Amino acid sequence: MAYFTVVDASGFPTAFYSNDPTENGANIPSDALPITDEQWSDLVINQGRRKFIDGNVVEYDPPVVVIIPPSVSARQFKLQLLAAGLLDQVDAWVKTQSQAVQIAYEYSGSFVRTEPMMAAGFAAMGFTDQQIDDFFTAASKL
Repeated sequence: MAYFTVVDASGFPTAFYSNDPTENGANIPSDALPITDEQWSDLVINQGRRKFIDGNVVEYDPPVVVIIPPSVSARQFKLQLLAAGLLDQVDAWVKTQSQAVQIAYEYSGSFVRTEPMMAAGFAAMGFTDQQIDDFFTAASKL
């Protein structure tokens, strides 16, 4: 039995066929490419992690998509400050800020990454954008 695949522009298989008359037989599309039994097995078992390019099965590692949480709960935020060894430093900094900042820090139910007071606090701590992203990501897991 012979196997065939149709691939998209990136080399990902979109369909598989065999010349078995009880399955596809003469209904194999003209753009289907012949593949070996081994290639068929590798492509089927590893869907989304293999491409078929220039007659070869090529490993593909999908990119890791990291979603930065736009906000975290006050509990998560303050526990992450504690875990990072920053709680006392941030508490001391907040005491030097306006009453509005102090109230927001003490009574907010959540902390929004892009909120101006938050940006000012992280800037005062010398955080880069990447460090802020990492902080919120870690906090979201607590």
